[in-house]
Amino acid sequence: NMQVRCAESSESTEIAVLSKSFNSMLDRIEQLIASLDAVHKEKLRTELAVQQNKIQPHFLYNVLNTISALCQLEENEDACRISHMTAEYYRSVLSDGQDIVTIGQELEHVQLYFEITSHSRSDAIAFSLQCDPEAVILPIPKMTIQPLVENAVKHAFRSPRGNTIDISISVSRKSRVRICVKDNGIGMDLSSFDDIISGRCEGHFGLYSVKRCLELVCGKDYSFSAESEPGKGTAIIIEYDAGNISKDTGAGSPT
Repeated sequence: NMQVRCAESSESTEIAVLSKSFNSMLDRIEQLIASLDAVHKEKLRTELAVQQNKIQPHFLYNVLNTISALCQLEENEDACRISHMTAEYYRSVLSDGQDIVTIGQELEHVQLYFEITSHSRSDAIAFSLQCDPEAVILPIPKMTIQPLVENAVKHAFRSPRGNTIDISISVSRKSRVRICVKDNGIGMDLSSFDDIISGRCEGHFGLYSVKRCLELVCGKDYSFSAESEPGKGTAIIIEYDAGNISKDTGAGSPT
């Protein structure tokens, strides 16, 4: 108990001197613990920002290629529309520099991403969203859901029609959040999923970054799993306790 202190006396006895020294030592230890905690939290914030920023550049590169192609085809109206949506998307994603946003804000990122993507693909993907009303105000690490959707868009489909991505978000026990991103694509080998989220598989950096961000913010109090069968689609599921997340990204247990 670091709050325990010895009663100090103005007398010059050995016990009085020892009591004062003991209290000074505890004060110093408390200061060092607070300093180490601040350093740890800053380290978490820095790595979280690094992981989140790594997700963005390739998406911007693809969007700029799409806008360039539309300009070359003199499809100026579509190019202007995508440029505007992209600006809105990055305004939303930047979130005034916040690493933790609300689920409602995160879904704005997802919807803008999907609108932009739908203009740059020749095949059609139907998108649906179901979210418990109480979930929209709960906190979540920024860029958690959108990379899951992007992974499905990029890797799940081979057919030019009949493709779907469904997002469902539910809340239980007041703050336990369950997020499921499900597609009806080609499916995947679940051993590949383990390689992906461990960072051992190239081409799926977004999923690894999502897992790492969850670790940084939630400690060990989260799950990140997949359900899939070849030819029948894939569901990626995240569960975490939003009650343990605050704007201070050091809320989780250290890993």
